[in-house]
Amino acid sequence: MRRHLMLAVLLGLAVMALSSPVASAQNCNSAPTGYGGAWWKSYSAWCSACGGTPNPAKTSCTPGPNWGRRGGNGAPDNSAAEAAAANAAAQAEAEAERQRQEQLLREQEEERQRREAEERKRRQDEFERNKQQAVRDMKGISGELGLKGLDSGGFGLKGIAETGGGGFGLKDAPSDSPATALAKPPECKWGDQDSSVVDLRCLGLDPDKPIVVDPHVVRGQQRVFPAQIDPATFQNANYNKGFEALMRLTLSVQDAQDAVAYFKAAKLQRPNDPLVRNALYLADGILEARQQKEKDDQAKVAELTKQAYAGLISGETGSARSFITRARELDPNNANLRFLDTVMTIVGPESTTASTPERRAAYKIVANSLVSISRQNDAAAVAMLQAAQHLQPQDKFIGTLLLSMKNYEAGRSEQH
Repeated sequence: MRRHLMLAVLLGLAVMALSSPVASAQNCNSAPTGYGGAWWKSYSAWCSACGGTPNPAKTSCTPGPNWGRRGGNGAPDNSAAEAAAANAAAQAEAEAERQRQEQLLREQEEERQRREAEERKRRQDEFERNKQQAVRDMKGISGELGLKGLDSGGFGLKGIAETGGGGFGLKDAPSDSPATALAKPPECKWGDQDSSVVDLRCLGLDPDKPIVVDPHVVRGQQRVFPAQIDPATFQNANYNKGFEALMRLTLSVQDAQDAVAYFKAAKLQRPNDPLVRNALYLADGILEARQQKEKDDQAKVAELTKQAYAGLISGETGSARSFITRARELDPNNANLRFLDTVMTIVGPESTTASTPERRAAYKIVANSLVSISRQNDAAAVAMLQAAQHLQPQDKFIGTLLLSMKNYEAGRSEQH
């Protein structure tokens, strides 16, 4: 918490220094870099302050006759309105894209339901045809076996054609007979029975699908998955939300953690569902991989930050900025990198292209002080900034940064 407060204070000082007369004069040779509405607002302000005219269509700056002089050419600053318009356009485009995606998903779901309905009807029609063919085949067996005169009723099959196969000679069976027991609906549910269950109705069978024999049951072991996959799995809200989290384009650790939580909730609702179990295994693996990548990225960010400091101290401003850009791509929300990127626009040019050797030396010392600040060595940072101030006693940026460091160090001492 204390570290974040320190970075916020230093970032505010850097912005103040950018608006000072000394910084403004120097910044006309170095435009703010970045992208998006916030960057364009900063870029437009810089262009106007240096005496140029911002061109929002080309995101560029046209220098005027008073380029480099404080106050500019008096052109009106429309950067805020332009940024607002750009943001509004981006939001409208995003909303349109969201609505288009929702419409596409609705159409895909309707098409899926239509195909499923057609497939169910096709299977039912095929079942009816096979049933009628079986009845016809049974009628012809009597003649082939020398049982002339017997029809399908002689085999206990009377009534199949009329009842849809519910007869088989059991039409008049008493209510307490085994046939009546088989006709009753099962009390068990899909996939909740163990290996001791012998009632095939409890296996969650679909008459339109073949039965898959579990080899564990054959060996007398516990059955570990249903005889058939339950289509109701795909209607489970947590199961679907888990895959939605895995398919987010951000590919973040948080997305994988959300998916794991959803699949765990689905597993509580469907404890014996193999699809839910496999989905949880998959989400756990993705979470582990993303966590490892995040650790690797943090190590790369630390190394690139050190290289950026080295480039800043040695006067290689271009290399330093390249290292910071690569580091921010790996960790865009790093406050330390944002602070360093902002301060570099001031310290970098001054340490290499300042008009006097004393000023260049002073800003190289300031660059060294930034390393001490990043390592929380505040005493060393204060000493370096004092040395830099001796070389440039009138420099407002160095004076303000030194005062802030002294106040911060004093406040921390009082806390202890």
